[in-house]
This record gives sequence, C-alpha cells and structure tokens, in this order.
Amino acid sequence: MGKKDALTAMFNLCLNHANKARVVDAGIVPLVQLLLKDKRIRMLDEALSMFLLLATHPQGRHEIGKLSFIGMLVDIIRDGTPKNKECAASVLLELSLNNLSYSCSTSVWCLRAFS
Repeated sequence: MGKKDALTAMFNLCLNHANKARVVDAGIVPLVQLLLKDKRIRMLDEALSMFLLLATHPQGRHEIGKLSFIGMLVDIIRDGTPKNKECAASVLLELSLNNLSYSCSTSVWCLRAFS
C-alpha cells in the first residue's frame, strides 16, 4: 500500500504545474514505468494517470521520450481493461499532440494498436 500512497502524493503535488518539473527532476518517470511493468503491483491505472499528468509538461514529455514506452501503451490498449485502454490512449494522444518528435512514431503505433 505504501507505493500507492507515495504515487498518490506525487500525483497531488503534480496538480500544481510548477511541481511537475521538480518531480521529473527527482526521477519519478522511470519509477512509474516500473509500476507499469510489474503486473503484481496492480497499479496500472494509477501509473497511467501519472504519465498522463507528466505528459502535459515539456520536461515530463522529454523524460517519457527516453523510455521504451509506446509499445507498452499499445499492449495495454490491446489487452487492458476498458479503463486501462482509455488511460493509455489518453497518454498517447497527449504525447502526440504536444510533441512533434512523437507525432509520426505515435501515429504508426496507434494504427497498429487499433488494427
């Protein structure tokens, strides 16, 4: 339960736009990715929500861009629950709308996910 509480606290801090850069600087992006990968933790919705929030900040998008992340989102869209699919699609949309380097590659992945 400690991980969920910690992620909830970070999420609440990030509701203030200025705190997003601080949280990214503190190294949260790779940690949240670990939550996505570990199925035993069962925090997929929370991790996706955090990524969605971080994707609204340029520094967050930059750090997310360093990850092998798009394929994971596509897998979630294919195999996840309806809520997981919605969250993953929202993250992809946010990344592709606000980051030119993601637009082409994200579009290709999205086409693969929905075909």
